[in-house]
Amino acid sequence: MEQWLIEIMNDYGYIGILFLITMENIFPPIPSEVILTFSGYLTTTSSLHIVGGLL
Repeated sequence: MEQWLIEIMNDYGYIGILFLITMENIFPPIPSEVILTFSGYLTTTSSLHIVGGLL
């Protein structure tokens, strides 16, 4: 599951993070803390910026 989350965030960037957070609200078994942790990790390994991840 973690590989799937990272692939979506890498492929779609901020829109992917927004999509995953939206899915978390509809389908609760995916906690938003996991999504936001991976987005923070990707700010160090990809072109995503910390400010964009926070917004």
